[in-house]
Amino acid sequence: MKALHRIVEGRKCGFTLVEILIVVTLTVLISLFAMPNVIARLPIYRLDSAVERINTQLHVARLEAMAEGQYMGVRFLGSTKAYDIWPTPQKNGAVSESVERFNLSDLKGVSFQAYPSEGHFGPSGSFTAAESWGNTLWIWVYSDSTHEQRSIVVWPSGQVCIYKYNGGYGA
Repeated sequence: MKALHRIVEGRKCGFTLVEILIVVTLTVLISLFAMPNVIARLPIYRLDSAVERINTQLHVARLEAMAEGQYMGVRFLGSTKAYDIWPTPQKNGAVSESVERFNLSDLKGVSFQAYPSEGHFGPSGSFTAAESWGNTLWIWVYSDSTHEQRSIVVWPSGQVCIYKYNGGYGA
């Protein structure tokens, strides 16, 4: 209590209870106005988080393929919100025992679809799709509660790009 009330030139300095209550009240009111905006953006934050997770793992798989001189298989399992990445010594190699599964089920309200659902990065860093669709992998990640969507495209060169769509499905 003495810390709040110092004596300076014969006068007491500090804050009164009324002043403290006014500041607390204003802080609460400002927070109440800001909360709906934060809550409304949660689905978009989850969507962006899912896209960054997938993007990062695809980049890591490509770099591992180049560094190790082997193929890295990639398979998307949309219905389970999971995807697998595994090393394989040959093109279109079978899923190995050292498959690494990544799961997005902790991000509520986010789903994805991939076409084709499987492919691999080669030792040169290039990408080949299991089903020929221009050897390009398209992954659509979308929010179940908004019309926001992101597309992750893995080009035949191995380059991974993210495209953002707002307010509807389309460019």
